[in-house]
Amino acid sequence: MEMVRDEDKCSVVLKDNLIYYIGGVGDSTFSMNEIPVFDTANLVWLSMTTRGDQIGSRSGHSAVLNGLILIYGGTGSNYTQVQPDVAILDVSVTPYTWKAIIIDKAPQPLMYHSATMYGIYMIIAFGAMVPSQPQPISSSALNNNLYIFDTQNYTWVDTFDASNIYGSDLTNSNSPSLAPR
Repeated sequence: MEMVRDEDKCSVVLKDNLIYYIGGVGDSTFSMNEIPVFDTANLVWLSMTTRGDQIGSRSGHSAVLNGLILIYGGTGSNYTQVQPDVAILDVSVTPYTWKAIIIDKAPQPLMYHSATMYGIYMIIAFGAMVPSQPQPISSSALNNNLYIFDTQNYTWVDTFDASNIYGSDLTNSNSPSLAPR
């Protein structure tokens, strides 16, 4: 079993016995166009290519699983903002497909934060604000807010109904799609 590459500050997601290594840094920031995958059942490394929207290389981002893999935030080289802030990776097709999620009224991008899924909501906490201009990470403002992203409607929300965390369309809650909503 040979490791594909040495990474730091990548996001890792486990789905169906496969571990997806998304982004990160080594000697340079890794491309989002090729995703290293470790097959835990067969103990082998795979290298999967992607297509679709252009997703900026990043580290310090988060990745959560909601049927699809959803990434948020992170930083590019020199601790600069990456585009897009939110993207979805569909690993049910080959090659894997990226879709950029463009959102109005988004909070300031974060890096080195934490994210988790609660029903259809991605809850984001902690981390640091991504500066609009390159600067040392030590001068980045820390985040003390919680942010909630509705992954069904691709919107940032201030509140949600805890009795309806799986959204209004229960028939499709387990069938994610890259189709526009």
